[in-house]
Amino acid sequence: MWNIRRESRGGLVMLAVLELTHLGCNERVTNDDVEAARREAEEQRREAIEVKTQAPRDVAAVRKHETEARDAELKLKETELKAAATTARDAFVRGAETLLDDVDRRIGELRSAASDQDETSRSTANVKIIDLEERSNRAARSLRELQAADLLLWDQHRSQVQRQLDELRAAIR
Repeated sequence: MWNIRRESRGGLVMLAVLELTHLGCNERVTNDDVEAARREAEEQRREAIEVKTQAPRDVAAVRKHETEARDAELKLKETELKAAATTARDAFVRGAETLLDDVDRRIGELRSAASDQDETSRSTANVKIIDLEERSNRAARSLRELQAADLLLWDQHRSQVQRQLDELRAAIR
């Protein structure tokens, strides 16, 4: 699945590939993944209990199954954290992309309005357009970096992207 973000530069529109989800650039953990991890943890717990009751003197087998059950529990906890992070990151990205789309529309409006203005007004509008394009491109790059970050660490990139989005929001007013 390709996710694409348009970037404007000096009036040219470029398409930039944000990610190839199927290559793991943008990790995603769903509720189905959580359920699968939960089933695996439960199965490992059952096996550990079964080994304890059937072969209580086989210490190695008991330890092996207890370790597998603990590992499955840890995997479940990690999967639950990743699922929550996926939901939060995706909501943040949707909001950011909406703002970037709004800025693209605003830039188009400014271009249209500038074409009908005198030379001085057109020059002022072009300065504003260039500023918006540069801010939008920086925010889009930061958003791509956020999306490429490890799922459990994406939030560390959030403040930089949020700051750039806030500056962009203020600039379009």
